[in-house]
Amino acid sequence: MPNCRSVDIYIYIYICFQCNLFIGDINYIFNYNLKSLYELGARRVWVLSTLPLGCLPGGRTVAGGPLRICAPFANQFAQTFNGQLSSAVDSMRVTLPNYDIRFIDVYTPLFNLINNPQPEGHFLYHINLTVQIILTLVNY
Repeated sequence: MPNCRSVDIYIYIYICFQCNLFIGDINYIFNYNLKSLYELGARRVWVLSTLPLGCLPGGRTVAGGPLRICAPFANQFAQTFNGQLSSAVDSMRVTLPNYDIRFIDVYTPLFNLINNPQPEGHFLYHINLTVQIILTLVNY
């Protein structure tokens, strides 16, 4: 009977493999749709990255533990998806003429704001360890 550590490692590797296959499938479909937009005549397209999924309320509740921290596992997959999506957008820009396609990273600024709100003038309040409210101070 395997010890608990080897089972945990196996499950982690299996989940990583399955999620990477899923991310690849999503990116394939997304690339197909972006090329279809080009064929239909679209010449300016902005592609937004995904959000830090592990920092959304659902991710924090399910995988954030008792302190409801950002779930690193979900964020790792969001970053993997964003990296592959960014590469696909860059390659499309090179291969398709006159296609002004841009990748807009919304993950990084939002992740930084959630994890370190003070430099941007925000305060983070914890209510019942499950809800977070970011309040903006407005200078008059």
